[in-house]
Amino acid sequence: MPIRSSKELSLSDLEELLLSRRQQLSVLLERRGELHRELKEIESQIAQLQGSEFDPNRSAPIDRRSINKQSLRQHVLDVLRKSNDGCDIHRLATEVLAAGYITESKNFRNVLYQCLYNAREVFHDAKTGTYRIRTDL
Repeated sequence: MPIRSSKELSLSDLEELLLSRRQQLSVLLERRGELHRELKEIESQIAQLQGSEFDPNRSAPIDRRSINKQSLRQHVLDVLRKSNDGCDIHRLATEVLAAGYITESKNFRNVLYQCLYNAREVFHDAKTGTYRIRTDL
């Protein structure tokens, strides 16, 4: 049936179109279910071959990143609390890394800036170019 404008379609044409769409949906949902079952079977086989490293809810093996005892935010706050005159981003990066924070970032200062930007306890003193702990909270 060629598609006409909605003003030209009769009620029976609309019902036929709706029935056609429901049938297409039913076929697609059934196919999705079959593919989902097949994927689960494949993931199970992968898990058996890879062992405990594989998480079937993910499409890739689990990434083993370094784990820090404290978050970057906590390291930053600790360093800023010890500094009376605040820290610029370069000094802050050096001191956070010296305090034991482990990162594999190629641009750690950018990561640090994002942390500072989102930390409500920290403000940037534009006059001195340093970051400090807020006292007005």
